[in-house]
Amino acid sequence: MTTIISTVVRRGADRGPALLILEDGFTLTGRTYGATGLVAAPVTVTTAVTGYQEILTDPANAERIVLFTAPHVGNTGTNDDDARSAGWATGVIVREPARRASSWLARRELEDDLVAAGVVGICRIDTRALTRHLRDHGPLRAAVVSGDALPDGAAEASIDVTALFATAAEES
Repeated sequence: MTTIISTVVRRGADRGPALLILEDGFTLTGRTYGATGLVAAPVTVTTAVTGYQEILTDPANAERIVLFTAPHVGNTGTNDDDARSAGWATGVIVREPARRASSWLARRELEDDLVAAGVVGICRIDTRALTRHLRDHGPLRAAVVSGDALPDGAAEASIDVTALFATAAEES
């Protein structure tokens, strides 16, 4: 479970490419969300519509990539009252991040906290297809790759999944 981090926040149209690769070779192309880099870990699926800050900081999700099935994540921002002190998940997968937090309790945007915590993420992928794949094939590890960790042309080419997970293991 490794994270190589470049803490550049990319919002809207400026988001760079990102790849999600399951250990069985299933691949989805998306956009960068949160920190950039490489992370490989087991995937945890959550169907919760609210409580994303608590889920991401839950000790049970440390060293895991959290897949949110809700279509929008980050709508209410983050605040100091809803975070747990145990740390963060190592990665995050969302369909569509909120453009802007809209809550009187919000103190920060979720993406700002993801970058600060080094949580590598991917957005704008078909989370329904990914959830179905995981349901049909059982628990799998995933790798999220973005930023400088994403080789040129990798989004269009096939990736050696075994080498990718070996690289992540060496760096941990």
